[in-house]
Amino acid sequence: NQFCMNLKVGEYAKAKDAKWIVFTSSNGVNMFFSRLREEHIDQRKLACFHFAVIGEGTGNKLQEYGYVADFIPSVFSGECFGDELSKILHKEDWVYLPRAVGGSKELINRFLHKTDHVVDMGIYDLRLNMNMDSADTVNKLQTCDYLAFFNSSTVHEFMEQFENKEILSQVSVAALGMKTELELEKWGVTGQIISNGCQVEELCNMIREDYQKEWND
Repeated sequence: NQFCMNLKVGEYAKAKDAKWIVFTSSNGVNMFFSRLREEHIDQRKLACFHFAVIGEGTGNKLQEYGYVADFIPSVFSGECFGDELSKILHKEDWVYLPRAVGGSKELINRFLHKTDHVVDMGIYDLRLNMNMDSADTVNKLQTCDYLAFFNSSTVHEFMEQFENKEILSQVSVAALGMKTELELEKWGVTGQIISNGCQVEELCNMIREDYQKEWND
């Protein structure tokens, strides 16, 4: 099947050729191992792979499936991730990115400076399949206190499909990471709560603290 072909599971590379599975989100980790189960792929076949994760939160999610990341960048950002991992890649290495369909090409381009073997797997779709401008959706947003974005791709998809952006001025917008914040700014939206870390729990705690502060005031 296509998933197995993309991953080349079972096709062990030469000993000198490293094979990296690169995760850019916890969601990507979950979806990857879900697909392994669906395709009845034995996880022992991953023994020849190295794992790289964009941050501590993604690394913790990977550990839930029994694997420890071989590489975590010093800073939680796509730019740092691409630059630092590229430094240890070799021309013969294979890099696999199980991530959302339509992900940014920026990370791929950084890897392509070191190796020609980069596979963008596109194993799940972030595109929203609901009518974002329906009365029901608008009503829900009007009753929200907070609107949280956990990655830049979600910001892009939401903004492209939601035309009634004036409503966003009525809620507090929260963002996880600098890249998510920058994507919001591209659409003219300023985030009130910004977490520069990589942990979803951190952003949730910041929202909780902000809500409690508003309630007490």
